[in-house]
Amino acid sequence: ITKSSRGTAVLTITALLALGAVITLALSYFATDIPVSFSDVIWSVVLYLPFLYFAYRGHLWAIVGLGLLYTADKVLTVIAFGGNHFNISSIIFWLIGIGPLWVAFKVEREYRKRKTLRVDA
Repeated sequence: ITKSSRGTAVLTITALLALGAVITLALSYFATDIPVSFSDVIWSVVLYLPFLYFAYRGHLWAIVGLGLLYTADKVLTVIAFGGNHFNISSIIFWLIGIGPLWVAFKVEREYRKRKTLRVDA
């Protein structure tokens, strides 16, 4: 799984989601003004799982969808926390996560292009 770009992308997003879930649950336990609950984390996992699975299988739509979902998640996190909390962690998480997704997208697109050229030749 670590030898392919899509595997690396899926592992990176999964690790960032797990770390984000732990941080969010810890913050919601210790701080009462956090607008995120345990059920929000569960729904997030349910929403991400199909994209992670199909992205690992090499579907371009899933890689793009995962990138868009992850971006929307980070933007909504920044909006939800507003001025109450320092949101640099969401931006750092996004920068770390979107890089491997972009590489996986480029590799899969090139793979499909070469596969089409071999069939046409």
